[in-house]
Formats: sequence, structure tokens, C-alpha cells
Amino acid sequence: MLQILFSKFKNINWKSKFKAFAVHLSISLVIFIVLLYLILYEWYPFPYFNTDGGLQGMRLVFFIDMVLGPTLTFVVFRIGKASLKFDLAVIAILQFLALGWGVWTIYHEHPVALVFADDRYHPIPAYLLPEAGITQSDLKKYDTRSPAKIFVELPDENDSLARAKLFKELYQKRKPLFLSGERYQKINDQNFQKILSKSIDIDDYLKQEYIKDQSSAWLKVYKQFKAKNTRPETSLAYIAFYARHGRFIVVLDRESKEFVDVLNISPPQSTQNNIKVNP
Repeated sequence: MLQILFSKFKNINWKSKFKAFAVHLSISLVIFIVLLYLILYEWYPFPYFNTDGGLQGMRLVFFIDMVLGPTLTFVVFRIGKASLKFDLAVIAILQFLALGWGVWTIYHEHPVALVFADDRYHPIPAYLLPEAGITQSDLKKYDTRSPAKIFVELPDENDSLARAKLFKELYQKRKPLFLSGERYQKINDQNFQKILSKSIDIDDYLKQEYIKDQSSAWLKVYKQFKAKNTRPETSLAYIAFYARHGRFIVVLDRESKEFVDVLNISPPQSTQNNIKVNP
């Protein structure tokens, strides 16, 4: 039995198999580089690649494009095989369909808006926009960049009745505040100050007794950020960030309004007792 198997392996033209594998892999590599650019720079720019599915999407594309297709070609390729053209055509079609499904899923789920509500940022994928009562083209009136940064305006803090009415309506509709499209506003200096007012006092937060099980790991993350950070601490704000793949704290530049870093630290459930007022 072993002799028969050895004889079959000996008769295989390994050189032609590896050549076919290399050709398929080269074509797949070009496709992967193009898709990698789209994922990293167009659909999931910083910080969304790690927080909202970009990494998972890249792994899916890599498996379909760089592993599955070339491996199937390596397995079926044999010079002189009667059904070789048919087999290769089937592999190409299957890879194209699988890759098309993967790319559609990645694109469909990429963040198109970043909404600040409930004292935190919420990345919003395209498929959730109808629940907010807006379309993707509507986002341009809030921000020309993508994802569009948006602020949810609430009734005045002193108007407790209006706030109670709003939250009652949202509860009855089973609708989160960050999907209240009728309350969306373009971010300006005034409402940006409201965002900054919700900054977490991270030094105080990491000392809290109720997070002692995680505090050592989170403190290590924070120290690593501080070691590489060159900006003055007073120029930074730490804001809660509720992403698809976890809860994080983003570091925000108070002047440029841009993200500096994203820390793999789960924020407090409420920032009400962890406020760092903008000086």
C-alpha cells in the first residue's frame, strides 16, 4: 500500500504544480493589495480598523484570496488532465463569488458616521442609517469626510421635562439616542466643548476599586501610551468609544479635534463621576 502511494507521489510533476500555485498566488496578491488599501485607508481608517471590523475583514479576504484559491489550484493542477480547464474555471468562479461576498460584507459594515451621544462616541455602519432616518448622502451636510463626525443635541439640562419626554419616546420606540437623526448636528466649537466636558479623568478612573481586576492591564496600556506621547497632557481628552468589537477610550486632541490614539481600556459605564473639565 505504501509502495503504491509512494509511486503516485513520485509521478506527480511537482514543479508544474508549484508554478501554477505561484501564478495564482501572484494574481491574488495584486487583488489583496488593492483590497487592503481600501480597507485600511477608505473603509476602516484609524481607529476603526482595530475597533469596528477592519482587522476581521482583512483576515477574511486574506483567507479567501491568498489561501483558498491558490491552494485549490495546487491540488487540482496536473498537466495533461482532461478536465483541467474546467477545474480551474470552477476554482476561479468560486473564489470570485466568495471574495465578492466577503468584500460586500466588509463594505456594508464599515463605519460611515461617528456620532457623539450618551457621553460617548458611537461608530455607525451604513446599514443602520435608515433607523436614524437619513441616507448616506445626507451625511455630507454634517461632515465632508468619512466617517462623518456628528453631535446629538439634547434638550437643555435645566429642562428636565423635555429630557424625560425624549427618553420616554426613545424607550417606547426601542431606539438608542445615537440613532436620533432628527437631533443630529454638525460639530462646531460650541458642541465640541460639550464633548470635551465628558472627558474621563483617566488617572482617577484607573485607581477605582471596582475595576481592580482589570486595572493592572489597563494601567500598562495607559503607561505605554504616555511613554510614546509627545503632546502636552493638557491638550488631550479621554472620551468613551463604543465600537462594534468592544468598548475603548479614545485620546482626542483638544485643538485639532482629531483622534490621537485608541486605548484598549473599557471606559466607565457613566462619565458623570469621572469628569475632567476643559481648562
